Parts: sequence; C-alpha cells; structure tokens
Amino acid sequence: MKMKQTIQTLLLLVLLASQTIYSQDAPDGFATVSGKGVETTTGGAAGKTVEVDFWRDLLYYAQHREPYTVIVKGTIEASSYLTINVSSNKTIVGKDTDATLKNMGLVIENRENIIIRNLTIRDSYVEGDWEGKTNDNDAIRADSSHHIWIDHCFLTHCGDGLLDLRKSTDFTTVSYTHFSNHNKTFGIGWTDNPDWWLTIHHCWIDNTNQRNPSFGRGKGHLYNNYLSDVSSYGNNSRDAQISVQNSVFERVKDPLLASGIGLLYSEGNEFINCSGSRSGNIDTLAFDPAKFYSYTLDPTSEVKEKVMNQSGPQQYISDQYTVSSSVETTQEATKFHYRYQSGNDVLLVQSAAAQMSTLTLYDVRGRAMLSTQIAPSMQKQLKVCGLPSGVYVLHFQGADGIETGKIVIP
Repeated sequence: MKMKQTIQTLLLLVLLASQTIYSQDAPDGFATVSGKGVETTTGGAAGKTVEVDFWRDLLYYAQHREPYTVIVKGTIEASSYLTINVSSNKTIVGKDTDATLKNMGLVIENRENIIIRNLTIRDSYVEGDWEGKTNDNDAIRADSSHHIWIDHCFLTHCGDGLLDLRKSTDFTTVSYTHFSNHNKTFGIGWTDNPDWWLTIHHCWIDNTNQRNPSFGRGKGHLYNNYLSDVSSYGNNSRDAQISVQNSVFERVKDPLLASGIGLLYSEGNEFINCSGSRSGNIDTLAFDPAKFYSYTLDPTSEVKEKVMNQSGPQQYISDQYTVSSSVETTQEATKFHYRYQSGNDVLLVQSAAAQMSTLTLYDVRGRAMLSTQIAPSMQKQLKVCGLPSGVYVLHFQGADGIETGKIVIP
C-alpha cells in the first residue's frame, strides 16, 4: 500500500513539474482579451500547417491571405536585409530550438491575430550604426495591429529595434522572450492614443542599453521579468500607465523610471547591484490587469532562475505542431503571365489582376533586384540586361493575394 502511494506521489510530482516547465502552451494576458472584432488570438490555427526552409516559401505563406501555421526549419538567411510582411491569421513557429531568421525581420502592418513563437531572429545589424539611424532593420515590428502573441523567441544583434510595437498596436502579449546584445531593445508607442493594452511577462533582457522596454503611450502590465546588465534604463513609462510586479533587476541603471506624465506602479520587485531610480510614482495600480484576465505571480525569489532557463526557444513548443500540407509555392501564377526574351534581355509581364500590383524580383540569396508597379490588364517590358545569369524569383503582391514564380536568365 505504501509503495502504491509512493508511486502515485512521484507521478503527481512529475506532472506538476512538467506543468511548471511547460506552462506556456497557449496565449495569455491581453492577447486573449476580446476586442476590435477578435475574440482571442489563435494565429493560423484555422488553416493548414506547412514547413519551410527557404525565404521564398516563408515570404509566400507569411503574406498569404488565407490562415496558415508556418513552421520554420533550420536557418533561413538573406544576404541583404529582407522584410517578411506577415498577414492576418498566421502562426510562424520555429522547428526545434535552432530555427533562425538571419538578416531579415517580420513586419506586421494593419493586421490581426498573429502568433510568433520559438524563433531566433538575429544579425541584421548594420556595422558601425549602433544608434540605428540609417536603417529600420527591426527583428519584429508591428504597426496599427492587434491580437498578437510573441512567445519564446530569442532576438539579438539587429539593426534598429529588436521589437517595436507602434501606432496603437493593441491586445498584445510578449512572453518568455530573450532580448540580448542590442542598443534599442523594445520600443512601444509612436502614437498619441493612450488606449491600447500590452502584457509582458517572463522575459529576459540582458546586455542591452535603452528601451527595456520604453512606453511612449498605452497601458502595460509587466510581471516576472528579469533584466540584467542594462546600461541606460530599464522599464520606462514616459507618457503611459504601467504596472511592474515581481520582477528582478540586476546591474541595471535606473531600473524603474517614470517621466513626463507617465505613471508607474511597482510591487514586489527585487534590485541587485542597481543604481538610480527604482521606485514607482503611484501607490496603487494604474489599472487592474485582473479585471481583464487571470494571472499568477511567481515569487520574486524564483524569477531569475525560471526566466533564464525557460525564455527563448524550447523543444517542447515545436513538438506541438505537425505538418498537414506540402509547400505549394512552385505552382504557376494564375493572374500574372511572364516570359523572358533572351534576344533583347526583356522580361514580359502581363497582369490579369483587377487592381494595381507590385512585382519584386529577387535573386536566390533573397536580394531584391528590382521592383515595379503592374497596372491591371497591362503588359510591361522590364529590361533585365544588367542582371547576372541565374535563377530569379518573381513575387507579385496584390490586394487579392500573392503569387510567386521563377525565371532563368542565361
């Protein structure tokens, strides 16, 4: 009898431990709050699941008008910075812990219901441009969008910002994400609108300078985060309302900073070898997150170890996704017809689309070689005599969707 009880106890402990380690299996925080016509964040769950290992396929599925879950396998690298525009109802998730987007960034503009998980995004940094003044090579940028969940990612050594949530991007949760080796880490705002909501929890920000994060406007709930070796300032409420709970700051200058008309509530936080401002400027919550969603605060004493071990990509996350459909981008375009005339080095393009479209020609390394507008029912001649011999990808972007194709220039 005692042996049976002992086994049952051990099984219960294992179950509880697994629940503790693998606690982030679904979105939480403001990403789950109903608003703006969306009930909660589901990403591409309503569509097919595909696996990609080439930038052309990632570009195709990320921008597709239909819902998709896109599994990124291995390292996808561009020779010059490549923007991957992400459309609504998408999940982009890394396969295994080594899935990497190198020298490219995910951009979300006027979209909704997007999940980005288990990815490393790195190395779009422009050498010598520490201030990021000459480029906008963010790892992830969202403008005027809502219902976004960014989870278990590793963002490092990029051009401008690692993560920029701008122009009233709303109902967003950033969880278990590791930010490292950067100047402008995590910027929030670029709007006069104060009414949008953001949750940040269990994130690790280390070896960074400014914007960790910096709230220009809006309302933010930050809890159980770990910041280490930050040289400029930590959590900053400029003209926003933020609550910071049970977080740990180690070797951080000005770990908690409120300026302008910003409000900052601090509760249960720990400061180790920090200097400067470390207290909020209000005694009660700027707003009560519990009125919007349920959450549980980890004890501050457990935060550092948990965040260091569990932030960033994790194998168990990729195990949750199974490919349901093969890659389809090799199919021929249906609205755009094209052929290469070798005699005069001209690419002939005919559009049967109902609206203006954009044609971008990429080489196999992901570099945009030319871009032009294609009017409806128009045949256009493009001089390509200056292009080296090789295979090129044609990317047609229109209001009713995306099509891709390829040509060979001998």
